[in-house]
Amino acid sequence: MYHFVGSFGMVLSVMVLTVIVLMPKLVEPPGAYVINYLAQMMLAFTILWIYTFFAQYLIIWYANLPDETNRLFHNQDGPFGSLFWLFFILRFPIPFVVLIFPSRATAAA
Repeated sequence: MYHFVGSFGMVLSVMVLTVIVLMPKLVEPPGAYVINYLAQMMLAFTILWIYTFFAQYLIIWYANLPDETNRLFHNQDGPFGSLFWLFFILRFPIPFVVLIFPSRATAAA
């Protein structure tokens, strides 16, 4: 589930970027509501991703499985700990803050 949600969020991001890049070349560009709907879906999948991430974290933490907890703590505090936290920050807080507030283009429409 966790990988499906992350992959689907990536597909949505690529679709939004494709629409934005191809918008000037289209005969009839989509309205601002299309971008708004895509942003709402990306926000929903960002929230769903953090839900599945936290559910997985809680299961590993409460079960206290040595193989899983060692791997998780090594990811957080090991040599690639900064990369782990950078991924987390780029995957949840930044998209959440960017997508939660409407842009001026969609607010005016």
